[in-house]
Amino acid sequence: MARKPRRRFRRKHVLIAFLFFIMFAIVQTFVFFDRELREPLLFLAKIRINQMATEAINKAITEEVAQGADAGKLIQWKMKDDGKISGFLIDYREQMKVIARTVEVVDRVLKEQASVPEHIPIGHALNSPLLSSFGQASPSNSIPQRLSR
Repeated sequence: MARKPRRRFRRKHVLIAFLFFIMFAIVQTFVFFDRELREPLLFLAKIRINQMATEAINKAITEEVAQGADAGKLIQWKMKDDGKISGFLIDYREQMKVIARTVEVVDRVLKEQASVPEHIPIGHALNSPLLSSFGQASPSNSIPQRLSR
């Protein structure tokens, strides 16, 4: 009885198969984290942009009040002969100055805040509170649309 020669895998074939397996595992890991981190990233971006806009507007209002914006120049009250108010006129030139200063302050504050990176724990993707508190974090930047132009 003739015995068939047993075909052995060579080391080269085993190494190639192992490398293909590692490459497949790496690609699958990236796909998994991309899919699972999308929702936490979008939620965080929404909250962060809201917070940035609120802080910018509040700072603009605070600076405008601190500069002593004169409401007397912005609105002119019209009075009747007996002293009662009959109406008012808005000085649009003064209104545009106030709006321009406010927009400048908001843009400046948003640019300052856009450079601060956020870190999202990878444990969010795995729905693991333990990994979220102790694990690695993925850096993320939020840039308001007006600044990205």
